Amino acid sequence: MPAGSPIELQAGSPLGPPMSMTSSGVVSHGGLSDEIPEGARILMVEPDPFLREMVEAGIRLYNPTFSLLHAENPESALVMLRRYEIQVVLSEIRFPSAGIRGAELLLQLKEKAPQLPVVLLTNGDNADDFLHLTNVSAVMGKPPDMDQLLRTLNRVVQENRESILRGISLESFLQILEVDRKTCTLTVRSGSRSGRLYIHEGELIHAETSTLQSKAAAFAMLSWPDYTIRITERCDAQPTIAERLNSILMEYCVKKDHGLV
Repeated sequence: MPAGSPIELQAGSPLGPPMSMTSSGVVSHGGLSDEIPEGARILMVEPDPFLREMVEAGIRLYNPTFSLLHAENPESALVMLRRYEIQVVLSEIRFPSAGIRGAELLLQLKEKAPQLPVVLLTNGDNADDFLHLTNVSAVMGKPPDMDQLLRTLNRVVQENRESILRGISLESFLQILEVDRKTCTLTVRSGSRSGRLYIHEGELIHAETSTLQSKAAAFAMLSWPDYTIRITERCDAQPTIAERLNSILMEYCVKKDHGLV
């Protein structure tokens, strides 16, 4: 198979001066502060404190699994991106300060973290001009419709939690997942063919293609050439396979040696 690597990138690494933590769990650095609970992290880059509070209240009410970090301007946003793994940036493109402009922030994100999705929250007349940037996922006006905003964030976070792998054998990758006891869904594509492998705590519990189910589908995908693997962090299939993964892979090897797959 052709060489390749995962396309998913982390937004940054912990660099720069230390930040202070208060007794209430609020992280502060210059003009930005926010609680950082577990879950998907969204960085909101917005100069209007009232709008930041409104969006945060809506997110906490409707989807408490999300955490919202605040940055008043692009400079503060870049500081936050160096310190935390961010799943989505929710950003204005017009800022009153004379520092980095919103357009420059988007260009830096495209260069340094091309897989980090951006949702623009702005009434700027030229907002649609930024849709050509590969990391701009949506443009919404102010004030946002919270239901629409939450649906958009849910979609973007889920898409960002997917990875694509190339250049690794499917058998080897399944064994890695078994050792790590991962739960996920693998979407395998080879040319016009596609199928899914459902993994629960490292074990293959179900497989399906357009024409096959269970082990027959798994054996078919294992035999496909030049495939890509997309990983999604969930497994929502009912079990149809009872054997352990090692037994399935050994059975596949025997079938392959006898020309049965």
